[in-house]
Amino acid sequence: MSFTDEKIRLNIGGTIFETSKSTLTKFDGFFKTLLETDIPIQKDDSNCIFIDRSPRHFEKILNYLRDGADVDLLPESEKEVREILKEAQFYLLEGLMELCKRSSCKIRTFESYHHLLKLIAEAGKPVLVMFYLVKDNRIVHVPNNFEFLDFLEKHQGKLDIYFKESPYETTHQNPSQFLPPGREEAAPSWTYCFYNTPKLPFRFTISFVEKLEEDIEFVLGNLNK
Repeated sequence: MSFTDEKIRLNIGGTIFETSKSTLTKFDGFFKTLLETDIPIQKDDSNCIFIDRSPRHFEKILNYLRDGADVDLLPESEKEVREILKEAQFYLLEGLMELCKRSSCKIRTFESYHHLLKLIAEAGKPVLVMFYLVKDNRIVHVPNNFEFLDFLEKHQGKLDIYFKESPYETTHQNPSQFLPPGREEAAPSWTYCFYNTPKLPFRFTISFVEKLEEDIEFVLGNLNK
């Protein structure tokens, strides 16, 4: 008897889902092992396969099994991505695990300050907002020695990082200066703001990148105090 198109009913933490066996066994992992080997299967009173996990993100799990890796599958909230990663680890879905990890590296923005408030409220770690400068010709000015991906890979594990266009046209219009009195930077600088952190001390430094790294070190160093 062929079970290729067999319908499978799953009880995930009390919520019933229905899908096909071919979907559940499309990728190596928990379900493929469960349905294609002789290991015991726990069922509920309705003969549904019972799995003692939260159903909250199981639709994402099923969508991944149906369609494969798709960055649009994941939400913007890093908290939710971390939760989905935990479910992917339980279900042994290596492709989804990798997708969750890659998602953290993307450059994230927020639509409004109301949206930012929601992101801050949901964050499980300090939030860093980077305000970048765009000139009239729509050219983005990037601080010297600042590499986007290197920066994200270095700090994304401990910070939620977002980018937003600065309302200031040049450094001289910006009250948050990071240079000693009398010193001017050749190019406009960015600014940034931390949330969910202790108050930062003021320190004069030579460059934007140096100041940023010092403040990140201070924030992370005070998390457990």
